[in-house]
Amino acid sequence: MKKVNKYLRFLPPLIWMALIFWASSQPKVGVGGNYWVSFAIFKTIHLIEYGILYSLLRLGFGKVKSANVLAIIIATLYGMSDEFHQTLVPTREGTVRDVIIDFFGIIIFSQFIFDFAVERLKKIKLFRQIYPQV
Repeated sequence: MKKVNKYLRFLPPLIWMALIFWASSQPKVGVGGNYWVSFAIFKTIHLIEYGILYSLLRLGFGKVKSANVLAIIIATLYGMSDEFHQTLVPTREGTVRDVIIDFFGIIIFSQFIFDFAVERLKKIKLFRQIYPQV
């Protein structure tokens, strides 16, 4: 049963990746008429969505010695592949700038948010049952 649980821990990041892929497949949308407001909103979403992806991957790896580095690398590579994917979607564009923003979200979560959030989540019984290795 432990082997099954070990692999099931990667279901949340895979679902999150699928959601990112789906969202990237949608036509480009804007928010309001102000370019800078729209820019700020969508780039903040990039920071958060890739920070969450890092966190889910990090939880999946558990106590593996290089879990942090593996989660950073995989989330960054996925961000790169997602930007490439967007170059194939009409009305969308893939940019190096967005990969850099994704990377900053990953780093912000890895350095400042992940441990803080996990300490609070450990108080929830369901979280401890799903991620006993954290």
